[in-house]
Amino acid sequence: MTSKFENLLIKLGKPTWAQHLRHAQHIHGPQKTKIDPEWAKDIIQMDTRLREIGQREIFLREEIRALRSANHNHQQQLTTEQRAQLAKWQMELEELARRYWHLEREFYRREASVPPGPLQRAYATWRSDPEWYLLGYLRDDCAGRGGCCGRTCGCCERARDTEKRIRLGHCTIECGCCQRARGFDLTHEDRVKYQKLFDCDLKENEALWDSLKLAYVFGLA
Repeated sequence: MTSKFENLLIKLGKPTWAQHLRHAQHIHGPQKTKIDPEWAKDIIQMDTRLREIGQREIFLREEIRALRSANHNHQQQLTTEQRAQLAKWQMELEELARRYWHLEREFYRREASVPPGPLQRAYATWRSDPEWYLLGYLRDDCAGRGGCCGRTCGCCERARDTEKRIRLGHCTIECGCCQRARGFDLTHEDRVKYQKLFDCDLKENEALWDSLKLAYVFGLA
């Protein structure tokens, strides 16, 4: 009966109301299980990791093209150091492709195991919108983390230059445009500190992750 009412709201042009209803059922309904919050966290984390790999790949390919183009324009041969750098980047690209392949299949399995009920209906509805990720809250989150939504480049509004499945989405720590805007590369210590700052298991980050879940799964903010 509830799902029929949700469909009626959607037919009446009130999809957000339907999502609010599903969220209320999810929070207060008897079907909620202990795996629901963990499922949502997994989906968000996997989606982020896939975008990280894709954005790192884009950055490396841009650096490779720039290096080769600079030498070609100046009619110069690659130096020993440049050839070594290209070989290092190529090895990293191969490793990224391998990691993406495995993670993409884990992501598919996790998506397919969405807990049945209002959570499942909300996720399917929200992800059917190709521009779901442009929700205001997710754009603000991207900007707050130093991403392109805080600048005028418009990177997040366009498909990223990759053949990977996930071409649309917000910036990660691996976004090349963000790195060039920063003016410096991140050290290993910087990356570890960043990951800890937004760790979903930290008590002080509960409100952040609740908001991300609301935005990612329900399209609400």
